[in-house]
Amino acid sequence: MSARERGHTTLEYLGRYSALISFFIVFAMFITLTPKIVSPFNLLIILHQVTVFAILGAGMTPVIITGRIDLSVGSVLALSSSILGIALIDWGLALPLAVILAILIGLIAGLINGTLIAKLKIPFFITTLGTMYAARGIALVLMGGVAKSLKGFPTLSYLSTGWIGIIPMPLILIIAIYLIVDFILSSTPVGRYIYAVGSNYDAAKLVGIDVDKYIIIAYTLSGLTAGIAGVYMSSRVLAASPIIGVLYELYAIAAVVLGGTSLFGGEGSVRGTLIGALTLTIISNGCHLLGISPYLEYVVVGLVIVSMVAIDVRMRRLRGEYIEKA
Repeated sequence: MSARERGHTTLEYLGRYSALISFFIVFAMFITLTPKIVSPFNLLIILHQVTVFAILGAGMTPVIITGRIDLSVGSVLALSSSILGIALIDWGLALPLAVILAILIGLIAGLINGTLIAKLKIPFFITTLGTMYAARGIALVLMGGVAKSLKGFPTLSYLSTGWIGIIPMPLILIIAIYLIVDFILSSTPVGRYIYAVGSNYDAAKLVGIDVDKYIIIAYTLSGLTAGIAGVYMSSRVLAASPIIGVLYELYAIAAVVLGGTSLFGGEGSVRGTLIGALTLTIISNGCHLLGISPYLEYVVVGLVIVSMVAIDVRMRRLRGEYIEKA
């Protein structure tokens, strides 16, 4: 085998198992530096920390598989949280109705994103950047810029602190969401067409696939999970806030990319995204235990995204798939 072929094989291996390799490297490093990272108490903290990024990542995955990005999920999370607080406190809705309404707001936001991108052909970056600011602005206006305490609704906290038998509710929530999204992507025509759109948009259109429909579905899923994440965050702190979720879109994208999903579209899975979200959470938690500045997390997340995309670009060049753009 030539040196070039060996390099090609190595990159293919890294690409296929990048999520697991990254996870084990990070885990081994931090368990060596601070063994208490695996204490039962700290593992529960990690579970609470990973939940919101895992939920956002589950919805972000189909969007990135289509070759697009959703920058609005952090703001949609805040809007859903704000609507939950308003529905409970100002409108006096029952808790189940308020939760459904908050999640529905996220779904609608995703539907709007998808429609603007697919039907009006507005570039996804501009669209989701605009809705990122719009959703945050609406939340701030509705809430008057301040949070609302939800301590009068202790039942809400069950979503984040409750247990079913020996299984914590956040874990059940993650498992349920990931099983559903994984089933959609791997076992339904919707999933196959989402992959087809990301692999080759023009070819998918030529063979009769309604590409606009599946782009809209992908963004609607992203909005839906952002709405669920907003409710979860509110249950965790028992407050509705218009300022939560800042830069959460960065973590969601990083989790997806670290999980092996290509930013060029057509490749990836939510199973990898879950591993990516867990890896990022361990980095964050480990840095905290070691007394390292939390601002270093942003550096790590940025390096993760650049590194994974660099590997993806290299692999595509070797396969003759990547085309240089000016």
